[in-house]
Amino acid sequence: MNDSLMVDSAISHCEKLRRVLELEDWIREARDHPILARAAERWQEERDQLIAELEISH
Repeated sequence: MNDSLMVDSAISHCEKLRRVLELEDWIREARDHPILARAAERWQEERDQLIAELEISH
C-alpha cells in the first residue's frame, strides 16, 4: 500500500471513530427525551454499522 492510500485509510478510520463517538453522545442524550426514540434507533443502527466497518478494516 502506498503512503497516500495509507493516509487516506487513516483519515477515514478517524472520521468513522469521530462519528461513532458523536452518535454515542446523541444516543445517550436521547434516553431523556422519548420524542427522540425513533431517531435514537437510527443512530444506533448507524453506530453499529460504523463499528462493523472499523472492525473489518482493522
